[in-house]
Amino acid sequence: MMPLFMLLFFLGSQPGWSDGDLTDALERARSRDQAVLMVVHAHWCGPCHQLAKDVLNAESGSELLKDHVGVRIDFDSTEGQRITAQYAVLNLPSVLVLSADGTELGRVEGYMPGPEFTRAVAKAEAGGQDPKVLASLAAQSPDDPKINLEYAQLLLVKKREKEAYAILKRFMDTGGSHGAAAYRIWGRWLVRIQRKGLEGAEHFLKAYDQYKNQNYAPGFLYWAAKGYHVAGRDDKAIALFDDWLKRQPAHRMAMLLKIDFLVHYGIKTKLAERLLRKVLKKEPRNASYHYMLAQLMRKTGRLDEAEKEIRLALRSQPHRAMYQSFLKSLQAAKK
Repeated sequence: MMPLFMLLFFLGSQPGWSDGDLTDALERARSRDQAVLMVVHAHWCGPCHQLAKDVLNAESGSELLKDHVGVRIDFDSTEGQRITAQYAVLNLPSVLVLSADGTELGRVEGYMPGPEFTRAVAKAEAGGQDPKVLASLAAQSPDDPKINLEYAQLLLVKKREKEAYAILKRFMDTGGSHGAAAYRIWGRWLVRIQRKGLEGAEHFLKAYDQYKNQNYAPGFLYWAAKGYHVAGRDDKAIALFDDWLKRQPAHRMAMLLKIDFLVHYGIKTKLAERLLRKVLKKEPRNASYHYMLAQLMRKTGRLDEAEKEIRLALRSQPHRAMYQSFLKSLQAAKK
């Protein structure tokens, strides 16, 4: 669960946004006859921070809050996990438009600039893509990846799992970029929504084998590790990275993903610190390494060292919203 001081600073302190209480937001929406904008975010999600900085905390967000009730849900919190399962939140950030009774009207996923985001919210509030229209388009164009993958995701949101899988399986079998996208959608459903860790890990390992020599492979391996973590098998998760490093000892991505996994889940923190300091000797200006070390310092209670590391990350990437937010949270914690 995200610490309170991070929750308070994730999207700033703009009036109108509340944190973590959907029930309260729905009550306020009923009293005002308004819809709810529910932002599902995570402190480790870069696009979430960028959306907050550029849109939600900017003019576009202020305009939307004039006639919407805004609530932010931390994906990693108990409430966040409940909402993720209830509304089938596959991607982060996700902004769901809800009626005052909690019914989803539509959603906006990912990062986009303010004007585009405002238009997307208006479309979502109007009902988004009509399921019947999308079903008809998918039936007319069964080989069109954009239409069919969008329809498969909509089916998952509607909890029509078998129908969604049948569509996704077709694209998984064909391979290519659209097959990779289908693998990701189904795997996230298993790991993130269904919490079927072992099944999800096996699914992503199958994807890894199919795309072993392509750029998609590292991401699939990392998601397999996430599946093992959900299943309580961190030993098997770490073994995936160790086996990769045995095959390719100098592989930079293998080491990066192993460290990221250890830091993200707070596993073997002493080992993670040793590895980070080792790679920083080779790449002393690598912002992502300094950021991970800052996270580790905070998790182990060394806030001064954490601030030092995040400032080094910001020296290399001064405009990155996630780093800026992290620094603010540290400064709040130290007061």
